[in-house]
Amino acid sequence: MANQAELIPFVMRVRVGDEYIPHAPLTTASQVLMPDDTTLEDYIAMTEPSELLCQIQHNLNGYPNVLLLEGRYTAGTGGAGDGPAGGEELTQYPCRQTYQDANNLTVFTVKKLAELGTPTINKISDYVYTLTYSGADSLYIKLLLNI
Repeated sequence: MANQAELIPFVMRVRVGDEYIPHAPLTTASQVLMPDDTTLEDYIAMTEPSELLCQIQHNLNGYPNVLLLEGRYTAGTGGAGDGPAGGEELTQYPCRQTYQDANNLTVFTVKKLAELGTPTINKISDYVYTLTYSGADSLYIKLLLNI
C-alpha cells in the first residue's frame, strides 16, 4: 500500500519572503481558508449580492435577468448605445434582482460596489442603463429579457 504522502496529489504552498512553505487549508477550528487566509465563510459573504444598488423602472412588461459590469473612466456608451466606450476593461460582478411587478426591479450586488455611493442612473435604452458616481467608476447594466 502507498504511504500517506503518495496519496496526496499536491501540497498547497504559500510564499513567505523568499521561500514557499506548506500551507494547510484548514485551521485548528476546521475552517476552510482561501489562499489569502480569508475564511471561506467571509469569502462567500464578500461575494454575496446582498447590498442594494438601485431600483429601475424598465416598463418591459416582463422579468429580465441583469448583467452587471463595472468599468473605470468609461465615457457614455459605445456604438449605437450598446455599451460603455473607452476606459479600462469591464469586469462582471455578481448581482441579483427582485421584482416589484413586471415593470420594476431592484438590483442587489456585492458590498464593494455598494460602497461606491449613491449612483446617478442614466437610461440609454429600455434594456441598457449606466450608473455613474462622482469618481471614475461607473456601472453598466443590461437587462436580458427572453421573449
